[in-house]
Amino acid sequence: MQQVFAISGLINCIISIIICLFVIIKKRTLSNIIFSLLAFVTAWWSFGYWRWLSEYQSYDSAIFWLRFLTIGSIWIPILFAHWISLLLKKHIVKRINNFILTISYFSGLVFTLSVFTPLMVKSVESKLGFIFWPNAGSLYIYYILFAYVTLSVYYGILLVKYYKRTEGYLKNQIKYVALGTLIALMGGFFNFFLWYDIMIPPFGNFLVPIYFVLLTYAIIKYRLMDIRLVITRSILYFILVVVCFGILLYFVLCLYHLHHRAVFSGAG
Repeated sequence: MQQVFAISGLINCIISIIICLFVIIKKRTLSNIIFSLLAFVTAWWSFGYWRWLSEYQSYDSAIFWLRFLTIGSIWIPILFAHWISLLLKKHIVKRINNFILTISYFSGLVFTLSVFTPLMVKSVESKLGFIFWPNAGSLYIYYILFAYVTLSVYYGILLVKYYKRTEGYLKNQIKYVALGTLIALMGGFFNFFLWYDIMIPPFGNFLVPIYFVLLTYAIIKYRLMDIRLVITRSILYFILVVVCFGILLYFVLCLYHLHHRAVFSGAG
């Protein structure tokens, strides 16, 4: 089972890098730069996720990659908040938003400086079929509550609120960003349970690529981040079918792998 989750991290990393490069190459506005950084730290987190779950023998190596990936996870909600504030800049209170972002970046710096200490990742041990799963340090809960939950919920509410007030391309952009974000956040949240010995496996991690599929669709169809592509509807649908088929195939292979492991273990 551990290898299945390791592969999910590698796939998320590759997709994130492609999106990061695509956006920053097409147009270098502040919004696009922040989003590219968001995709980059997602790739950082995913790469560390892959390397961590690929380790079988070394405690020290596993805890290093866990702390490495935690740097990415710290900055994902912060850069997401910044990007959403730029997307909705005409519809938010600038003074309040600037205050929130200032606190967010300062907190992100504090969390990052604490990563390679037991305050964030205390230790690792065998849990629920994973050889090295982390135990949270005393500071980690504050990251979850502030950065992951509070920021994500606040800017998620703003997305939904201003979706009702907008129209045209912006309305459709917000719709796909909000839907994709909800799926990705729900998926990512499943990783936290085992940190606190709640025996729920991180199956939600497989939902993260759907976020990028919806985002790619919004970029192509509704010029999200002001990226304009000359593309026919037939080509668009072909791309989406290929991507969806790839994700479906990936899920099938994961289920097959899990079934094969279960049969093999039962036979042993």
